[in-house]
Amino acid sequence: MSVYKRKYRDMKSGKVVESKNWYISYYFEGKKIAESVSPNKRVAEDALKSVAGDIAKGKYSLRRDTKSPKFEGYAEVYLEYSKANKRSYETDITMFKALSAFFKGYKLSKITPFLIEKYKIERGKKVARMSKKPIAKATINRELAILKAMFNMAIRDGEADTNPVKAVKFFKEDNKKERILTSEEIQRLLAECNGHLKPIVILALNTGMRLREVLYLKWSRIDFNRNIIIVTQTKSNKNRNIPMNGFVIKTIDNIKRNSEYLFCDTKTGKPFDSIKTSFGKALKRSGLVDVRFHDLRHTAATMMVMSGVDLVTVKEILGHSSIEMTMRYAHPTTEGKMNAVKALERQMEDIDSRNIVATAKVVSMPKAVSNSSNEA
Repeated sequence: MSVYKRKYRDMKSGKVVESKNWYISYYFEGKKIAESVSPNKRVAEDALKSVAGDIAKGKYSLRRDTKSPKFEGYAEVYLEYSKANKRSYETDITMFKALSAFFKGYKLSKITPFLIEKYKIERGKKVARMSKKPIAKATINRELAILKAMFNMAIRDGEADTNPVKAVKFFKEDNKKERILTSEEIQRLLAECNGHLKPIVILALNTGMRLREVLYLKWSRIDFNRNIIIVTQTKSNKNRNIPMNGFVIKTIDNIKRNSEYLFCDTKTGKPFDSIKTSFGKALKRSGLVDVRFHDLRHTAATMMVMSGVDLVTVKEILGHSSIEMTMRYAHPTTEGKMNAVKALERQMEDIDSRNIVATAKVVSMPKAVSNSSNEA
């Protein structure tokens, strides 16, 4: 078994040159097999180790390995499926860029659980462009999840026999506590939001809408007669109506119509795919740290609950599937508890006090009859 580059004579120059790709050679059932793998020597070495391991375990199939497509080729097939069937198509493209940087050149048959573990380690060493922090474990888990989905589709299409991701343990995610912005922080943030970003932030804070719901909002979904927003790009795929308050109505009135979408590229008329850069710069200028756009939704929900809005109403506005999801925004305080019992007091004052406070009555017990009286 070996990893090597082929040498051949260039017809034009007459010189002996090396191939661009690294090759691997090995023996299987008495036959010597050689195949081109990748311009990256490490990829070729890992591929040879994978083949050697499969042969040793009796799991190697020459027919399967020969027909197996390369990662980048089948990734394109999966993305075509994603474009036609998934709302997360743009996100999928981003995740496949990270996956392709590592797995490009590998045949699907040569991607093993061990190789995926190496991906986890290498990916964890990378630094995010905006935050300058290591790539989050949650991000790596989402990438592994889409890799798993791709292999499931490859198995369905007969392009793979097994799914190596199933044998890989995902990272345990650090469940970050929701970041709730204070009134002062909201003022600082809005003061630093420029151009199209400011109305987007105002809508999020006053409706609790998700970023995608805001970015894909169409003018046809604004009902000024009833003062409601009809949200269609929802996580649950169910439409919901959100009433507009004065801030939202005024904000939308000031947006110029350049397209069917409220927030769009004025040149193409298409909705913005992301506001990551502009939002990140606004946070930096305002001095806010550890804030995600989704935290604006958490902030809106918390402010509604703290203002006395019942959880069922908050649930309907946010579009939660269960009341348990909304319960996390209920943060009992000492003042809130005192207001609760005072509310009970006011209710009780309307009830007949005689039914609330009963006057104790003294009951006289009869004297015991003596058993010592003389018998007749």
